[in-house]
Amino acid sequence: MKYLVLLLILIGFVTILSSQYANGILVGDGKEETDVILVGKVKYSTKICFIMSKPADLGSLKIGSYILLPVSDQPDGEACRITEYDTSKPGKHGAAKARIVGVGVFDGKSRPHVGPVSMQVHIPLIDKRTGQIISIIGDTTQVMDSETFETIDVTLVDSEINGVLENGQNVEYWKVMDRTKIMRIKS
Repeated sequence: MKYLVLLLILIGFVTILSSQYANGILVGDGKEETDVILVGKVKYSTKICFIMSKPADLGSLKIGSYILLPVSDQPDGEACRITEYDTSKPGKHGAAKARIVGVGVFDGKSRPHVGPVSMQVHIPLIDKRTGQIISIIGDTTQVMDSETFETIDVTLVDSEINGVLENGQNVEYWKVMDRTKIMRIKS
């Protein structure tokens, strides 16, 4: 009987979630959203987290990899490219340690981190896309995606190509953790 009640609750829970999601009630901006569903006298909390990063061990990273710094339990922080990586062997006082230095993809700041090689860290999922520049107005560049034909406004441009962009050029832009940056000109 218990299992039947749990199964019915689960089916109702999934039905409610799918109907709310289909109606556009549960939309997100990369952050967690919480709703409360009342089943009988019991309140259930729904938590939806949009996947923008994946977990990995600190010891599995190498120079050129990407990581979210500062490291925390939650997948937040700044997306950084690892420029320095050094490990120490295990000693009398514990496990092997990894020392990394990451440079921010969006702000260019250097961020150091030291932790055990078995530590779980978050790696940002980078969506590399191509598009064509439609217009440049002040600091805002309007780009049309080459695959979906949607237009997006981008304010972040890599320092190497800043001032070189022109209308009609094909560019590569990255979407990382709900932020967008033009990285290079495609030829």
